[in-house]
Amino acid sequence: MTIKELFLKCKEEKTPVLIGYLPAGYPTSAEFIEQVNQAAQAGLGCMEIGIPTKDTNLDGKVISSAMNQVVNQGISLEGALSLAGRALLSAEIPGIGLLYYSTLEKLGRTALFSLLHQHGIEGILVPNMPLRQWDSYAASASTYGLSPIGFISADMGAEAVHQVASAAEGFLYLQAYPGATGDKIVINESIRTRVMKIKEISAGRNLPVAVGFGIRSRDDALKLRNMGADGIIIGTALVEASTRGNADLADFISVISKAVTARRSI
Repeated sequence: MTIKELFLKCKEEKTPVLIGYLPAGYPTSAEFIEQVNQAAQAGLGCMEIGIPTKDTNLDGKVISSAMNQVVNQGISLEGALSLAGRALLSAEIPGIGLLYYSTLEKLGRTALFSLLHQHGIEGILVPNMPLRQWDSYAASASTYGLSPIGFISADMGAEAVHQVASAAEGFLYLQAYPGATGDKIVINESIRTRVMKIKEISAGRNLPVAVGFGIRSRDDALKLRNMGADGIIIGTALVEASTRGNADLADFISVISKAVTARRSI
């Protein structure tokens, strides 16, 4: 199932897509593959996979620590993408490679896009992509069969949102608050307004809007579902659950999945 098909399916079922994040190879290569499987069986629909890097641009303490552990294991880029591809194939869910602009610059678009495609990773997310390069980057990614996920920062203006949405594919990732990951999200009417405004600006593309940063509980997920989020992205809390082991990770996802897929009260 592709990312687009997944969102269409969940739209018909009136439930958001649950998207998780784990660094490739965390906590170990074998556990990573097993945990992606466990998460998918528990209700996760899509996985963002962090590509090993020393540049943890938007990552808070938990994700930075996990990424440093992966880097210290000596997992290469190609090794990480191979692990990601095997895990996604086994779990039968689509995946997104998450990396920072410094990695893209170091490797070059052609080499990186070729590797992502080769290992069956459908999407690519570069949250700190300079806006001036967004259009050409997104077009290049598309030629390799990749979906360039559009990152909408918390303070991005309407004109920039329109530019990102015009070339994005898959969905738009809305940053819930400025700064790094890991802080507790504050869910209020401003988030509902922001989600609705982004949908209005990008109406011509009809792209789903997924909210990420600071989502830690079933209550957070339920509130975002009720505010119109098409997707809910869980990063830091999933890494923490991963550290505690397979059973905790599966239970964590299962609780959220059951909550957001339950019939809404009238």
